[in-house]
Amino acid sequence: MGTEDHTKHPISGANPGQSRSQGDSVLKKVGRLNIQPGPLMAILEAPADDPDKVTHALEQSPALGARVLSVTNSAAIGVVGEINDIHRAVLHMGAGRARSIAMAFGLHMLADDAGIDPQAAHRLWVNSLEKAHLAKLVAQAADPKQAHTAYTLGLIQDVGLSALWAIDPQFYQGLNAAQLTSEPLHQLEQKHFGADHAVVGNHLLDKWNASPLLCEQVLGHHQLVLTQTDASAADLGNLIAGMLPHDGEPMTPDRMEWLDAAHGQFLASAHDSIEGLIQAAIQAARDIHGSAPSVRIDAAARAKMLGEIDNDTAGMVRKLCEMESLLTQKHEQVSALKFEAMTDPLTQILNRRGFNQLGERRLRTAVERGLPICAIMIDLDGFKQVNDTFGHDAGDLILTEVAKLLRGNIDSSDLIGRLGGDEFAILQINVNQEISKRIVKRVADACQGQTIQLDAGKTTAISFSIGATTCDKPTSKTLIADMLSAADEAMYTSKRAGQGGITFTHFPGQKNAC
Repeated sequence: MGTEDHTKHPISGANPGQSRSQGDSVLKKVGRLNIQPGPLMAILEAPADDPDKVTHALEQSPALGARVLSVTNSAAIGVVGEINDIHRAVLHMGAGRARSIAMAFGLHMLADDAGIDPQAAHRLWVNSLEKAHLAKLVAQAADPKQAHTAYTLGLIQDVGLSALWAIDPQFYQGLNAAQLTSEPLHQLEQKHFGADHAVVGNHLLDKWNASPLLCEQVLGHHQLVLTQTDASAADLGNLIAGMLPHDGEPMTPDRMEWLDAAHGQFLASAHDSIEGLIQAAIQAARDIHGSAPSVRIDAAARAKMLGEIDNDTAGMVRKLCEMESLLTQKHEQVSALKFEAMTDPLTQILNRRGFNQLGERRLRTAVERGLPICAIMIDLDGFKQVNDTFGHDAGDLILTEVAKLLRGNIDSSDLIGRLGGDEFAILQINVNQEISKRIVKRVADACQGQTIQLDAGKTTAISFSIGATTCDKPTSKTLIADMLSAADEAMYTSKRAGQGGITFTHFPGQKNAC
């Protein structure tokens, strides 16, 4: 659709569809490139609500699985303790979110395989990622059930751009602001290649056996015409995402006017402004591409995407990059302060505050996904006597060594904290009582009776009592404090029965010593 029509009629009008036979010559060149979808199509076909199928798709590509794990273990997701298992990562993030992240990196791998300049491939990928999140946010405002579909459309609508770039990189590198201001990129592509990236994307998806509907939606993302009565939320997200500039393209006044009109007609009740909506999409994309160490961050490209046309564009971009660098430093400082506030300085595991905060987050995840949860309390036996006999330095050494032993014998994704004194707590999700018993017994077998070397040749053996409670179906009324209290009561049952005991309970339920 021409920008003139958009300005006059933002979500109405008519434009003819493009013929699939258009640009036969360039499509033959695309075929000779032999671009393969790699893991992208497998993860695209996995249902967003099926963690097992998402996990299976990820396991088919070790490289893709590794990237998803890197995001799972990043600050953006908030995991305490590294997760190294794909299935647990999918359960922790949710199948839909894991699938979205996997599709994004699958697209990046596809762009890399096209053989174009790595920096150009990265810029195109970041641009697609931002469009995907914009499409998702738009759909969420209209119909949340279509958010995953909208994300997919926004992400892959420019899948043909990498192929055209690989065929003639000089064409894209030679485009200037004046050309891109007078005509949108897809029209310049039609003049130069005989087909634009939407036609090429349609061709590639058809070759990869994507659904006919998906092929058509990608083909028409620059010409899609909607009315308020027949527009689906996914189509609306696809269209609005398609109005974002491509890499190197300016945000022209008529395009911004069109977006403002679309915002007023469809999105004003959910979002204050189109600028705020776009910035939210950019930030959501940044949380992903800024979390994976294998992907470089190109701040200048992001700044250029929404920068106004200005005679001093280079200076403006430089200033924005400097500002982003300062913000990154501030973010790192804040992250360090948060770490200190939530970490026990002696043992370097969570303190009570950190354990409760992250525990509540894990509990909400368990409630939302219907997963069982287990709280475990561990208390050292005779610790006061050790302090009295050997001194507080020896006591500190024992606490530090016990924390290391416990951390080393539980799953890396389980929460562990020192709640005070010689009390330790562990929280596990997606484990029932049978599995948790095996884990606790493994911890006890590995740690009970371990000898710790103190100063001046003195030694002491570790002994502790354990209490645990499991909840098969936590609800919104389930509280971490109540589960810890139940586990604490079970722990004292163990202590009264003799040193080194283990007691399990159901929450709520009866004690079950083992």
